[in-house]
Parts: sequence; C-alpha cells; structure tokens
Amino acid sequence: MDQTPSEAPRRSRRAKWVTGISLIVAGIVGLAAWAVTSPDAVAYYKTPSELSDGDAVAGRNVRVGGRVVDGSLERAGTHVSFVISDGRNEVPVTYSGEVPDTLKDGTDAIAEGRIVGGTLVAKRIQAKCSSKFVPAERTEEHLGRA
Repeated sequence: MDQTPSEAPRRSRRAKWVTGISLIVAGIVGLAAWAVTSPDAVAYYKTPSELSDGDAVAGRNVRVGGRVVDGSLERAGTHVSFVISDGRNEVPVTYSGEVPDTLKDGTDAIAEGRIVGGTLVAKRIQAKCSSKFVPAERTEEHLGRA
C-alpha cells in the first residue's frame, strides 16, 4: 500500500508534536524530581521559628527571613549586627561587607550564612525595598530624615 503525498507531511507533523510534548513532559518530571530531592533549593528562606523548631542547620548554609527588630541594628563601618524576628522567635545576625541602604529597623530582610553559636554569620544580606508610594515633597519625612 503506497502512501499518498499528503500522508507523509501529516506523519512528520505528528512526530514533531509527539517529540515536543515528550520533551515538555520530561522537563516537568525532571523539575519535580529535582524539587523533591533538594527541598532546600525550593524554599527561599526559613523563618526564625522554623529554625527554633529543631531544624538541623549546624554546618549548613541557611537563609533566614523576617523583620529587623526595632533598636537592634548596629553599624560600625562595614560591619553590621541586628536581630531578625518573625514575631515569635528571633535570630541574631552579624555581617561584614557592603550593607544595603534599605536595611533599617523594622524592614524585612533575608540573611544568608551559617549559624555559629546561635548567631547567623551572614555572607549575604538582602533588604526589602519599601513598597509604599511617597509623594516627592514628603520623601525626606517618610525616610526619617526630616
């Protein structure tokens, strides 16, 4: 039985669709397998309460996120220390390096490093930018510079 000229392109198109869908499914399965085998890579950060609930973090790199406790931020040149809280538990943090301008008391921050003696010795700090819109004439007042 001979193929008509129109059947060959249809089979070719079908093979392309099957190949494309197979690659997409394989990618999704691979991503799911990666997420299951490396849960720390999927969770962006842990809260202080999650660390106090018995997470074994000794010797491991950890990201801790929360709010900088009012009055805890101390700067000395490029060294900074502060306390991150999630409202229930707190984690003291120390960091040496370039400190973000947005790191202030009461702001949300994420610190990444290792826990040494109950203190997170951070290698990297990220501070959340304010999402509030402030009119230009009130910017200095809002930033606490007035």
